[in-house]
Parts: sequence; C-alpha cells; structure tokens
Amino acid sequence: MEIVYLISAEKRRCLMKMLPNRIDKYSDESLEGFLYRLAFINHRELKDLNIKYIRDYAKEKDIQYNLGKIHDLTGQSITEDQIYPYNWYLQGLTLPEWKTKLYTRCCPECLNLKQYHRAFWCLTHHTYCFEHKIYLLDQCPCCHAKINIKDVTLGKCGNCSFEYRKSNAQSTPQIEEYLSGSGEFMGVDSPFLSHSLSNMEQLILTQWLSYYLVDKTNFYNLDMSNTEKKRLAYNGYFRDIKIQFQLMTHARQLLSAWPTKLILFLQDQFANNHNKIQGFFSRFIYMITDQRLNNLLWHSYLDEVGYGGYHKFTSENIEYDNNYLQIATLKMLYNIPQEVLHKCLRKLNITLVTHPRNHRKLIHKNQISLILNEFRNAKHSFNYYSLEEVARVLDKDKLSITIICEFIGIPSRTYIGEKCYHFNTLLQQKDAFDKYATIDEFLPSSIWDSKTLINYLDRVGVKIFFKSRHRVRKYLYKKEEVICALQALSNDLEDYLPRPTVMEKLGYALLNAGQLEGFYLQGHEGTPYYLKACVEEILFLFDKMSINEVRKHRRLGISGWL
Repeated sequence: MEIVYLISAEKRRCLMKMLPNRIDKYSDESLEGFLYRLAFINHRELKDLNIKYIRDYAKEKDIQYNLGKIHDLTGQSITEDQIYPYNWYLQGLTLPEWKTKLYTRCCPECLNLKQYHRAFWCLTHHTYCFEHKIYLLDQCPCCHAKINIKDVTLGKCGNCSFEYRKSNAQSTPQIEEYLSGSGEFMGVDSPFLSHSLSNMEQLILTQWLSYYLVDKTNFYNLDMSNTEKKRLAYNGYFRDIKIQFQLMTHARQLLSAWPTKLILFLQDQFANNHNKIQGFFSRFIYMITDQRLNNLLWHSYLDEVGYGGYHKFTSENIEYDNNYLQIATLKMLYNIPQEVLHKCLRKLNITLVTHPRNHRKLIHKNQISLILNEFRNAKHSFNYYSLEEVARVLDKDKLSITIICEFIGIPSRTYIGEKCYHFNTLLQQKDAFDKYATIDEFLPSSIWDSKTLINYLDRVGVKIFFKSRHRVRKYLYKKEEVICALQALSNDLEDYLPRPTVMEKLGYALLNAGQLEGFYLQGHEGTPYYLKACVEEILFLFDKMSINEVRKHRRLGISGWL
C-alpha cells in the first residue's frame, strides 16, 4: 500500500532535524519496538515523537496518516503488512494488555544476539522461541514484574534493571513443537482440517480446544478465575507459559486425525459415556463464533459419527484419518467434477483405499497435490455429473433425482464407484424434475417423517406415479398433487396429542376401537401422535354408543378421520 503524506515538505524537514540519528527497521521488528529504539538513539522519549498508537477502530486513512508520520521522522516507508501484531490483535490473538500497556514476552538468547523487540513475541501462541527452543520470558526472573516492549528494547527490567539476556531459560520438549522455523503455526496434522481451514483458522481451533480441555474435562484440574477462562477461550492465553505450551501441543495432537484422536481421548475421559462425549462435541463446535468454521466442523462431525456412533472409532483408524482424505471431501473443497477426478486418477495411476470405519474411498495426502496440479493445468471436458453435482445444479434433493433418472432412463456411467448421469440429457428432461418428486423433497417443510407422509398421501388418495425397482418404498409422485394434499396436514403440534395422553383419555380398548392413525415426528422414534380432533370425536361417539359400535362406526368411515 502506498503511503499518503499529509504534512508539508517544510514541516517534514523540521521533523527530520529533530532526529539526527537514523536507524533501519529489522524485518521481524515490531513497529512499537522500532519507535522506542528510534527515540532512545536520539535521546528522547517516545511521547516526543508525537505518534499515537493505532486505535481499535482505525480506518485505512488513519493508518496511512500514522505511517506517513513515521516516514517523515525516519525516511523509511512502512506498509500496513508490517504492522504485524496489530493485524493479529484484531483477531484476538495478542497478549492481554499488549495494546494498552505494551506487555510482551521475549527470548533472552535472541536479545543476546541483537537487542530489539520481535513482533511475534506479542502473540499468545508464541510460548517458546522457535530458533533457540527455549520458553519465552513474560516476567522479570528477578522481581517478577511484567515485561513490556520498552524494557525489551532497553534489554533490562524497568523495575529492577535485571538484564534479560542473563536469564537461565528452560528448553522445550522439541518433539511437541508447533512453530515452524520461520515462526508460523505449523497447522494440524489432519488432511481434512489442513485442506479445509486456513492456518489462522487452525490456530484458533487449537486454542479453542485448549480451553475446552481445561474447562470441560478433568485432565488438567486447573484453578482459573472467570477472567482467566475468557482469556484462554478467546485469546489462547494462560498465565503459566509452560502450561499454555502443554495445552497447545495437546490440543494440536488431539485435532490431528480428526475426529478419531479426540473421540478416543473423550472415551477415556468420560468412561465411554456417549452422552457426555456428544455433549462435549455439541458445545465445543456450537460455541465457535466463526460461522464457516462452525458449519464445517459440525457437518464433518455428524457425517463421521453417523456411521455407527462412537464405538466404531478405534486406534486403528488413526492411520487413515491422519494420512488420507476422503475423495468426496476433495471434490467438495476444490470443485472437481467426478468424471474429471476419475480421469486424473487414471492418468496418474493413483489407487484409492477404503476406510475400514465408513467404507469410503480415500486418497493419500501426498497424492492430493498431484491431483490438484493435474486438474488446474489440464483442459478438461466432461459430460457426466455425479448425483451431488446434479443436485447442486438443479437445486433438488438427491433421492428425487435418482428416482426420476430411473423413471426417464437417463444414461449413466460409474466413476470412482459412484453413478454419474449424462448432463445434457438431464437438461433436456428438466421439465420432469419440476413436475415429479419423492416424499424426501417435502421433508424440510414438514415435522413428520417420510413413512408418515407416505401413509397420509395413500389415505387421501394421492396416487403413486412410479415405484423404484431398486429402492424399497421409494415412490415418485406428481408434485402438484402432493403440495395440494399436504396443505391439509397440520404441522402444529398443538393440533395433536402424544400416545401417553391419548391412553389416559381413551384407555387401551377405546384407543384400539377408534383405529386412530399415528403420526411420527422426524428424528423421534417410537411415540406416535394422534389428531386431537379425532380423539375428541371418539370421546363424543363413546358417550352415545358402545365400544363395538364405535369400532364399527370408525371402520365404515361414517366419521371422517380428519
């Protein structure tokens, strides 16, 4: 970004005369540390430079103004991407009170080499020096005063004058390091998370899990105030730098091989109590404020746990979840058509493996880049779309598409074990997709399950247009007839009574005589509901006739069931 200079040339010359000693900014130096060095070498205080801190609500014009003033003082052009901690501060990933009191951490070995403030020392996840493999200092080893950027620039404690470079720092266990040689967060060792999330999102997720490990399990048993809990949850910060390092490494390890390692850990923590495990995951994912991250993790979790629940997750799964990515996920993330992916796999002679837990096709993480390069560099023409691709283009549920394609006879081919349909033929028959539908298309707008709706349509005389030869009880209806029939079916539970309530009102004998039709809610197995109007009608009839007469009356249809 180019700097807009907002003061006159004459004033600029006057300002530059104020600072006869000029210095260069180190590439990894914080802007605050640079300004302190600039002030000290010219025997001035920082306030004499008349440069205000960038405010939380600063706009681009305000930032340009500050950077322009720095240029006037130093002759150096500093761009927005060099305001390193400020950008992280907006994400909530800097140390508490860094913005207000310039608190920071530091590495004594780095200060011994060159005495200036490194920008990444202000970031909460930098608990150790990635060059010297030692824990950073966040307080004076002598008087325990908090370290600020001014102290680091001077190289000594502002309270007791202890020289930080003389500190005896403790080495970190190198096997658990999570920072790269350039200081970047190395991300999570999970093909799904590493390809689905940015490096920043993986860091936020790791810090969020750190908090949940402390707050929702008994693994650490740390005594924390509400303020400390909030700082750990939203900033990833804990007062003890060694414990914070341990939390980060542990959370990062559990997120690898997502979600197997975390599920196995929770099984051990909660003694295989599936309700507690589900409660942990529900809160852990639901409370993530980033909606994209929330949706991605929730769909992934439901997709995985839906295949047999928690008991199918074993330590043998770790190798697969740690080293392989599902083909379906690869297609979704990079929008690779099924037919094109099939051709790329054949050209590169890549063999897929099958996951033992969910029997899905997998590709090794080392082969993903080969597929992506082939996909991006080659020109592909394709005629066949997978079911998922067709559903996305036509905006229709997958089951309806499958049955309509079976009814019409759309040409298909199998690619990577999945049936794909000739898309041009689909477009020519688009009217059929608008005219016909399965009951699944109406489930999102109904509280009742598919079996209830099918039985209801049968009772009100809506005819089945086509029966699938390959799927049991999967029927095709004329869409307009279904819409018209469902308008008479109430979705208000106030119009219905659950079976226990009906049993109290009627008793078993009268309930059996009334021959009431049961309605079953989606996702709730077992307990049926009955129309309140029908229950009241049976009670009315029972006041005038015997149980056998009620049964005959209802069986002959003298009393309508609606």
